[in-house]
Amino acid sequence: MLEFIKLSSDNRVALANMLELYQHDLADIWKQDVDNACRYGYDLSEYDTALDESDAILLRSDGQWVGFAMSNRKSFLEAARWMDQFFILKGHRRKSFGKALAAYGLSTWPGKWEIGVMRENTTAYRFWKSTLQELRNVIGCVECEFDNGWWSGQIFSFSFTQHAE
Repeated sequence: MLEFIKLSSDNRVALANMLELYQHDLADIWKQDVDNACRYGYDLSEYDTALDESDAILLRSDGQWVGFAMSNRKSFLEAARWMDQFFILKGHRRKSFGKALAAYGLSTWPGKWEIGVMRENTTAYRFWKSTLQELRNVIGCVECEFDNGWWSGQIFSFSFTQHAE
């Protein structure tokens, strides 16, 4: 049974711990160092206070943590919701959890969306391209190359409706 759970003080530690695994997985393509406590650290403060501007959804399956999706309003191309971070734990990948979490996360805030994928993250690129093609509620998906110096890669820009048109 899948459970989609909004970020709260009860599950904040679980999200912080999954973010450590996420950042470790990306260490080959996203240059970052650990701190003196050997943690990458991720500032979750905007997710604690921003209410509708930033939010996180955690996913559990049969009581086990599976992954998370984090979104905010810091899009690159136009006023849209941005998929800030998205992660499925190893061992739970290729089991449709990612597609289920993507569909749930996008439908939580219907409207304009942007999803960016770092150029070197070919696995994420294939996932998002396939997922966005399969979701019937995705309207007008356009893909473009983006480079602003500190971040470069593909951006998928589209609208997500509550009901398929």
